[in-house]
Amino acid sequence: METKVNANLNGVPETMLLTLYARAKYSKKESDFFYDRKSVEIAERLNYDFSAADSDVALNYLTLSRTVLIDKMVKDFIVSNPEATIINIACGLDTRFFRVDNGKINWFDIDLAESINVRKNFFDNSLRHRMIAASAMDEAWARAIGVPHGNVLVIIEGLSMYLNDISIRKIFGIINRNFANAEVFMEIMPKKHVTKNRYKSVATANANFSWGVDSGEQLDLAGFDWLGDFSVNTVLSKMGFAYKLKCLLPYAYKNSEKIAVFKSNIIQNYEIVSSCASGV
Repeated sequence: METKVNANLNGVPETMLLTLYARAKYSKKESDFFYDRKSVEIAERLNYDFSAADSDVALNYLTLSRTVLIDKMVKDFIVSNPEATIINIACGLDTRFFRVDNGKINWFDIDLAESINVRKNFFDNSLRHRMIAASAMDEAWARAIGVPHGNVLVIIEGLSMYLNDISIRKIFGIINRNFANAEVFMEIMPKKHVTKNRYKSVATANANFSWGVDSGEQLDLAGFDWLGDFSVNTVLSKMGFAYKLKCLLPYAYKNSEKIAVFKSNIIQNYEIVSSCASGV
């Protein structure tokens, strides 16, 4: 019998256990959209009271819908960029690499040291799948990656709602300075959900939402163009009749979590390089 792993986390880092459980619970009961064997194994080995996560229907559905949506978006990116470098910021106990790996991509999981220390109980570094302990706002993670192999995709899932405008811009600044022509998938929470937390297990973990935006179009991020938003409602509407009806309501799109897509502004990056070269 394997020894149980203690996860003594609190606040935002603890929320990674909640979303892990949502994927594991779904995978054990049904798997119409995905089956996550690794999350099932991890949840069974953790010494943690998952009762709050088990009863949080809203967070469970959000986790499932964004998992399905981002998986598809990442797979589509990999089809066009089969040897890409993919950077997963605030990875927690995310298992997406195992669901999308094509045998060629290079994948980096980034998170705080306390989260990576828990993660190391279940994952090993390999040639194409590595962990880096660093804050998303610390340029150290970009330096550790170095020159990327192929085009770059950065995933920022389940993080932005705990930050602020300054921190968001700092992360995008790090990406812009270190990775040319990068694409970014960032989950954004509508403003309404920031002020009215409907995810009970998140509150139980003493994590507080602090930032939200209704569309990525509202963000002016130096060096990046906004390409569009993808609502989790596109997946939720397929998860039951009640959700299908709810997603048809006029305000549903505005007040839904979305994955905002940004692309490095090539012209702006070129101007920065040219200015530095000319000594301006």
